[in-house]
Amino acid sequence: MSARRLARTLAAPAACLAAAVLGGWLLRLAYGADPQWMLDFQVYRAGGLAVRHGAALYDVTATAEHLPFTYPPFAALVFAPFAAVSLAVSGPVSVVVNLLLLQLVVWRVLREEGTAYGWRIAATAGVALAAMWLPPVRWTLQLGQVNIALMALVVLDLVLTARPGGRWRRWAGVGVGVAAGIKLAPGIFLLYLLLRRRYRAFATGTAAFAATVAAGFAVVPGDSARYWGGVFLDASRTAVQVKTSEQDLRAVLVRALHGAPGVLAYWIPVAVAVLAFGMAVVVRLDRRGDPLMAVLACAGVALLVSPVSWEHHWVWAVPLAVALAVRAWTRRSVRLGALAVAVTAAVAVRPEVWGVPDPHAPLHLDPVQLVWSSWLAVVTFALLVLAWAAAGQRSATSAPG
Repeated sequence: MSARRLARTLAAPAACLAAAVLGGWLLRLAYGADPQWMLDFQVYRAGGLAVRHGAALYDVTATAEHLPFTYPPFAALVFAPFAAVSLAVSGPVSVVVNLLLLQLVVWRVLREEGTAYGWRIAATAGVALAAMWLPPVRWTLQLGQVNIALMALVVLDLVLTARPGGRWRRWAGVGVGVAAGIKLAPGIFLLYLLLRRRYRAFATGTAAFAATVAAGFAVVPGDSARYWGGVFLDASRTAVQVKTSEQDLRAVLVRALHGAPGVLAYWIPVAVAVLAFGMAVVVRLDRRGDPLMAVLACAGVALLVSPVSWEHHWVWAVPLAVALAVRAWTRRSVRLGALAVAVTAAVAVRPEVWGVPDPHAPLHLDPVQLVWSSWLAVVTFALLVLAWAAAGQRSATSAPG
């Protein structure tokens, strides 16, 4: 390999690594003294420590808030290596790794959209350094969450393997299955594969998920039996739905009804209806030859119907905004450009700024406050409606006359 070609090959990873290290240092400088620094990461790490020391996984708590470990046993196995080193080391490493994975997602989106190699390098690093200050990304990094890692597993799996005949297609579904083994919500992408009649990918993803469950039973059989025997259904371990930082449909209904009692009678039919409509949007986008937008729409559906979706789960806005911005540029579309700006602005806004309280008791909100307190859910559903309409227009114009 010539020196010039070697330099070109190494330019992208070098730029991404430099951006990740710089971003990690800036974030540590800005928020390292915050009491919530690595708050959720401590919970993951506590799960890893429980596995290493043979403690009861679903009895351990972490941080001064005594937060319980609520994830599948496989997640604890994944974090066991992080428990072997101190939090002072593993925490910053998690930030750098997450920023690298964010850039990997952005790189894949830019490549999917046909961006030139040189521009891709600069844009990938630049987007990551800018996006890390958006609340969903910043909170994911600051808390030490896994949202970006799960997004990377799904995007690289489903987008990379979407084209027939690709060399990675035989592995389609593995990333989704592993992601679902760490957190259950990505399991909705298995439904996406099934609806698209990608039966081999669905079977592979299901097998990968089953392998994560089997790994849990092999290493921590008692904890696995306890988790799959009912702990995974215990929503009381995960969230207080009145808080504005939770944006799923169930939380919206809890705030609308001024409390949680009886909310299941409303949430289940609403969630089923949104799931049916959302997956119809996803299938429509995929059939028109837009697998990237189909995957992003499926992520939006998952965020809405999941029993728990915190504000920091909306990291999916980054690849969506990037894809819209590139399409706006290449198609000279003001409408797509405005939509990219709107998506970015939507996740940049925090409900508390607009006078919505954020207590730990049931809220009594007026209609305007209710909309603001559910801002991300409202925007996500609106985007699904727009996607349905846009896909329908595209299909109509491409149909033979």
